[in-house]
Amino acid sequence: MTQSIFESIKHTNKDRWEYWSARELALVLWYKQWRNFENVIWKAIDSCKTAWNRISYHFAEVSKPIMSGKWGTQFVVDYELSRYACSIIAQNGDPKKEPIALAQMYFASQTRKQELFQEYLADKQRLGERIKYSETDKELSGTLYNKWLKSPQIATVKAKWQKVFYNASPEVIRKKYGISEKKPIVDRAPDILITAQSLANQMTAMNVDKNANLSTENTITREHMINNQSVRKTLIERWIIPESLSPAPDTKKLPKKIQQYEDGLWGGLLE
Repeated sequence: MTQSIFESIKHTNKDRWEYWSARELALVLWYKQWRNFENVIWKAIDSCKTAWNRISYHFAEVSKPIMSGKWGTQFVVDYELSRYACSIIAQNGDPKKEPIALAQMYFASQTRKQELFQEYLADKQRLGERIKYSETDKELSGTLYNKWLKSPQIATVKAKWQKVFYNASPEVIRKKYGISEKKPIVDRAPDILITAQSLANQMTAMNVDKNANLSTENTITREHMINNQSVRKTLIERWIIPESLSPAPDTKKLPKKIQQYEDGLWGGLLE
């Protein structure tokens, strides 16, 4: 028996989600009696509950038609199992059965592949948000430059928004994030906060560009602070408190990590 046997019995539903039939998996794992395999399924479900996973997602109970001699077609209980569910079942299976060890290796490695892929997608999204923030920051700088503000004035405008947005000094946030004075706070900010800060930048740039009355350092600083207060208020109304969120992975390290994934430097996990 090879690991390809598990691929051969894999199904895909109408939403293109992969799953395995418990009845088919039972045969591959050398369970002749369904009731014995169903006991393994229930153990796996208990393990899934302990891990606070959604049971209906990983163990979808369905009816399966079978031919039963003179009685014709009958319907029996079956389960559409996720890859994660199959992995737990293999862990709870009879270790004396040869296919169990193979199933453990197969589903564990495949599950890890999926985890890495999801992590990769999250990293790509986070890096994208950071790049967008840099673009809005440059847009804001350009707008302020067109209002004849000099570099020190532009830096002052940008420095004051952080205290308003986080309701704390930059020093406090840097200490919470564990970063030095020179490192931008945004590099360790959670994705939602990077997005929010990009929006505030765009709001200020647009309003300053359209409003002739916003032409001095003081008026522009006030405008930028108001926009950050507005964004902060929206977050808080949805129970998102910026200063209470934990730091996220450093965006400066993401390009190399993403490139390693795309180059296949994760070894056999990407084979």
